[in-house]
Amino acid sequence: MDSPLDRGVCPWPAARQAGTFFCHSHNNADRQQALGQYGALIMDPGNRAAAPAYDQELVVQLQEWLVRDGYTFPAMPMEGAMPNFFTINGKAYPATETVHLRVGQRLFVRFIGASNGFIHPMHIHGGPFQILQTDGQPVPSGGQLGKDTINVAPASGTTCCGRHASQASGSCTATSTTTSPTTDANSTAPAD
Repeated sequence: MDSPLDRGVCPWPAARQAGTFFCHSHNNADRQQALGQYGALIMDPGNRAAAPAYDQELVVQLQEWLVRDGYTFPAMPMEGAMPNFFTINGKAYPATETVHLRVGQRLFVRFIGASNGFIHPMHIHGGPFQILQTDGQPVPSGGQLGKDTINVAPASGTTCCGRHASQASGSCTATSTTTSPTTDANSTAPAD
């Protein structure tokens, strides 16, 4: 079957609000999110000319998990349920996506905090960026300060755009500044 949903595109009534959002179940969320019942909901602006210019787009959906006795559970902010395994777009480092950019190219990033109660300080290697939207609300141009690190809150979406500023062409990887995602649930890497 080849429906729009099979291709990851869903026809939607004209949205009044464009931006980066997060969809998830409110019924047994601890079970359903662990089974993959959550995702990014991107609402494109009706006027494409009003969208910022960029060379590549990246969705960075953050989630933390509790791995115990061979089972994986969504982590919760309570003793005995704290996270020990982190993912970006459902993958742990080193399987996370690397974006290759040339100097001067712009990367449009949509950070989504898909967690239940944890804040993730995030930055992108290669140069600073500007925050364009938070939770689908545009940030006025006077508030679009250059940032190196932002805090991505639970159930939030932050849209950023940055220019790759390294001396040579290279890679651009979104990483947590507190702990790096790891495939070993019992270890953490040092902060950047």
